[in-house]
Amino acid sequence: MANLVLGVLLKLLQHMNTDVKVAGEHRSSLLQVVSIVPALAGGELFPNQGFYLKVSDSSHATYVSLLDEHDDLILSDKIQLGQFIHVDCLESASPVPILHGVRPVPGRHPCVGSPEDIVATRSLGFLNNGSKNGSGISKPGEKVKSVERKINLLGVDQMVVQERINWIRKWLL
Repeated sequence: MANLVLGVLLKLLQHMNTDVKVAGEHRSSLLQVVSIVPALAGGELFPNQGFYLKVSDSSHATYVSLLDEHDDLILSDKIQLGQFIHVDCLESASPVPILHGVRPVPGRHPCVGSPEDIVATRSLGFLNNGSKNGSGISKPGEKVKSVERKINLLGVDQMVVQERINWIRKWLL
């Protein structure tokens, strides 16, 4: 079984946009997917802007995104929560860095360690929606309620609304 290496995520972030191979010349870095959030655009409730992944090396965690052509890895369940992935490097981008050279390792595992967030989620606009707890970070339940309010304002058929809310809850909770 592959093992996570402490600090590899920090090294990937430090060497963004360089040719440095963090794990060695012929090796890739191993990370674990600990969260998947669909990137929603405007009033649309189905992800057409990709996904944000929270990845961890067991000591640190941060949000990243995939290249557009890799969105099907999530939609087809080839990348799931708890799954290990090999990555080659990170590219700086906004609002989060982009993973390159993503190769899923088959199988899911319990989340390893208690990783500390490298980037405070309050600075990431895709997670902020104005409702915050005392630490400035939105709670997942608050985010779902906010999405429900937005859906109801759109005047969409209630059956469709409930179906979409259930789909969003699956991703956010």
